[in-house]
Amino acid sequence: MALTKITETSGSGVTAINFDTDIDSTYKVYKFVFLDVNPAASSSSHYWSFQGGDGNYATTMTTTFWKSAHYLDGAASEGPDMGLAQHQESGYQKLFQGPGPGSTESLSGELYLFNPSSTAFVKHFICVTSGIYGPYANRGVTYTQTAGYLNIASAVDRIGFKMLDDSAFDATIQMWGL
Repeated sequence: MALTKITETSGSGVTAINFDTDIDSTYKVYKFVFLDVNPAASSSSHYWSFQGGDGNYATTMTTTFWKSAHYLDGAASEGPDMGLAQHQESGYQKLFQGPGPGSTESLSGELYLFNPSSTAFVKHFICVTSGIYGPYANRGVTYTQTAGYLNIASAVDRIGFKMLDDSAFDATIQMWGL
């Protein structure tokens, strides 16, 4: 089966990029590629995040979050971060913490959504990101892995991406079908 580009959306100074159409039974796997996500302001409380659903963006999720980081001061960290995971919660899932606003402080990644048109099973996803953890004391490169499921038995027909604090950002996001 071939990877097929469905759509691409670019935003500058936007607070969300949503995909409210074209998620249906055509493909069993949908791949979202986000490129050069860059917030307009600096804050360690910025979180790149996503949510999906069947008419809204409030689906209950269970997730796990893993982070590896290497900072300029030579320190490193890795491991699960349960504070960034969800346990049957309906908020946006955090995918990356603290990208800075500089042109070299962006993040990129991929999110895979499996079998979104199923009306019998929950919808699993996996996501990887890589980017610069902003202009803070511990500036460095961060790689994250997030996985889990949207706990919904109806078809997921929308996926949205945003900074968790609703701040403005620039980004390009592509949606692919497989």
